[in-house]
Amino acid sequence: ADGRYLRYIGIDAPESATFKNPAQCFAKEATARNKELVENKDVIFYQDVSEKDDYGRQLGFMYLADGTFINNLLVAEGYAFAYPYKPDISKQEQFAASEASAKIGNLGLWKDCRVAVVNGGRRQTDFAN
Repeated sequence: ADGRYLRYIGIDAPESATFKNPAQCFAKEATARNKELVENKDVIFYQDVSEKDDYGRQLGFMYLADGTFINNLLVAEGYAFAYPYKPDISKQEQFAASEASAKIGNLGLWKDCRVAVVNGGRRQTDFAN
């Protein structure tokens, strides 16, 4: 791993605290789980359609060397929402199925947070206490 930051396609995790807003519910847990999964590990990164987002961040799908699909695992375990954003939607059905399973299983943010629908149908958790 070379220390680069990569934006995961197809998912949306609760936001960490910023100078403007407190952290959203389950942001700390999602950050910790991602770190546990990828920090100091060899990863394989694939692009979908777009190379970068509007902010210049690299976009893609992240896999561990053993084939674990990180983007999907975070959704399946309830650490992130499925979030299709065109044109990078090649895995949207897989993410939607994983999210439905996490929601039914009452996992992660589905258990511990209130979820609100915001602009454009995007979902987010409430702010942490």
